[in-house]
Amino acid sequence: MTARAALCALALVAAAAGCAPVPPDPEEQIAALLDEIELASRESDLRGIKATLSDDYADAAGRRRSDIEGLVNAYYLRGSRVYLLLRPQEIDVTDDEQQASARVLAGMARVPVDDWQALRRTQGDAYVFDLELAQEDPGTWRVTSATWEPATLDDLL
Repeated sequence: MTARAALCALALVAAAAGCAPVPPDPEEQIAALLDEIELASRESDLRGIKATLSDDYADAAGRRRSDIEGLVNAYYLRGSRVYLLLRPQEIDVTDDEQQASARVLAGMARVPVDDWQALRRTQGDAYVFDLELAQEDPGTWRVTSATWEPATLDDLL
């Protein structure tokens, strides 16, 4: 390889490295996780929903991952469908970027809905979820705990 060819190859590698996508920041990764959950609900993808839960899931009500999986299974086994609209209200990531909390407004309907107006027309339900998350692998966030309550009018505005 000539010096010129080597220099050209090096320039191409450097240019390619400069064009490589920058990994999204943790907030974007968590927002993408919420999008995955929303999509999995629309497709009744139970495996996809469950994959977002940490093996170490535990919440204040004493539920473990298996309990949440059981709730999801029971809901779908009854023939029910749920279509989610998720809107992050706040995402806070720790300084070491290994833990995070997210407050999420969740609209739930039994028919497909694409926006919050459609949710209102279908008389869907709205809840506020407070999630705790952990980055278990680089770029892979999972829910480690959750609490939820019905949304108030202030939450919806």
